[in-house]
This record gives sequence, C-alpha cells and structure tokens, in this order.
Amino acid sequence: MVKDLGCSHFQALLALGVFPLGFAVVPLVTAPISEDFGRKPLYVYSAVGFAAMMVLAGLAKNIETVIVARFFQGAFASPGTTMVGGMWETRASVLLTRIAKKMREETGDPRYRSRAEDEKGSMLNKIYLSCSPGLLCTEPVVISMTLWIGLAWGIVFCIVASISSVFQTLHGFNVGQTGSVYVTLFIGTLLGFATNLYQEKLYHRYYAKRGPEARLHTACFAAFLVPIGMLIYAWTSYSNVHWIAQAIGLVTGAFGPPQLIFKPPKLTQILVMGFTHHPP
Repeated sequence: MVKDLGCSHFQALLALGVFPLGFAVVPLVTAPISEDFGRKPLYVYSAVGFAAMMVLAGLAKNIETVIVARFFQGAFASPGTTMVGGMWETRASVLLTRIAKKMREETGDPRYRSRAEDEKGSMLNKIYLSCSPGLLCTEPVVISMTLWIGLAWGIVFCIVASISSVFQTLHGFNVGQTGSVYVTLFIGTLLGFATNLYQEKLYHRYYAKRGPEARLHTACFAAFLVPIGMLIYAWTSYSNVHWIAQAIGLVTGAFGPPQLIFKPPKLTQILVMGFTHHPP
C-alpha cells in the first residue's frame, strides 16, 4: 500500500488496525437487533457487506478509501464470530412471533400473540443494555475472558503487520515471496478449524457431566500454542536462521485463535450459556 497508494507506513498500519475497531464496536448494536430479527438475516447481509467492502478496498485509489473500507469490513465480519448461533438457527422468540403473526393473518383473531411481542422493549433500551459495563466491571469471568480475547486479537494483528518487514529485511524476500508467507496463517487457521470438528464431538460427549466448560477442551490446548508460536517466531528472527523456522512459528501461533475467538466462538458461548442457564 505504501508504494501503490503513496501513503506513509503509519497510514498503512492504520488501514490494517481499524478492522478490529469495527469488529469491536458494531456487535454492541447488532446483538440486540438479532434478538428481534433472528440470526440468519444478519449473517446474510453482513456476508454481502463484507464482500462489497473487500472489493472496495481492492479497487481503492487512495489510502483514505482503504481505511474506511477496512473499518466496515470489520463491522460486517463481526456477526460471524461474535453472535452465538448457526447460519440456519434463529431465536425461539423470533420463530414464535412469526408463527403468531401468521395465525393472526389466517384467522383474523388478534389474541394470537407471543410473549416476546408483549414483553418487547425498545431497541434503544436493548442497545443500552448491551453496552452496559456492569458485567465487564464486576464479573471476574467476563473480565478475564475479555482480556484474553483482546490479547489474542492483538497478537494476530501484530504478527500480520510484522511479516512483510521481517521477511524482507532478514531474509531478502521480494514482494511475491513475502506474500506467500501469509499462506502459513491460512494453514494454521485451517488446522484450527479442523480441530473444532473434534471439539464438537467432545462437547456433546461431556456436556452432561461438565456443562458449558465442555466447550474448552481444545481451547485449553490452543491457549499454549499462541505463546509457543510467538516465541518460535521471535527467537528465530535472525538472518542466519532459515526462514522456515519462522514459518513454523506462524503456523503454530495461527493454530490457536480459531479455538478461542473464531467460529464457533467458544469463549463467547461459555459466557452466554453460563449467564442464561439455558442448555445449548
């Protein structure tokens, strides 16, 4: 970006860093919206928006456009990892409201109403409650998980931001070779997602005995891989050490975050299940 858009190194890093900003702020609004409209519409619209912002960033002629596009990319990406619930899953209250509305239309009887319709609060009030710092400031489990998720996100973006300068400076990589290094992050993330399949089996096997904590089998293992990957990546950052060593560190470090903060978002699910006391 520095070369193609004529921007400073700081502006290029800013374009990279605004992604998690949009990712962090927008769920405060989208979470209460999903309470009324269900998960599926948000997943669909956010996927379309994310793709559109990716195209906008790719075709941008100046760094300002890239920064704006990256912010909205993070905003549109947030429902995929912050909302608990699958693509074809929606809330029971939303389904019951739809059924009651259909029955009113078919019978003309206004008595068919769901409890959610009668207890429905204003959207502004729901957004206010979702932004409330009460749980964040008073519940140790919320504080610790929030700090850990923030640390994991910070690690991901620090590593991504460092790859170009590290491999070009230490190992003399050109632009094409440097770009190929990012494949290591894809490999690590892919392995992490594959491990999620095994984690789901463990969850269903041990849920009756351990409750929500059954979500954390592979997450506990992955928590060690993040610092191990960082140490390998940092301690092998010498020109006389083969570049493959740092690539191994990147794969190891990238293996961890999918177990912690990506889909399915285990730490988020632990909080939701723990505070609502509802079975999955």
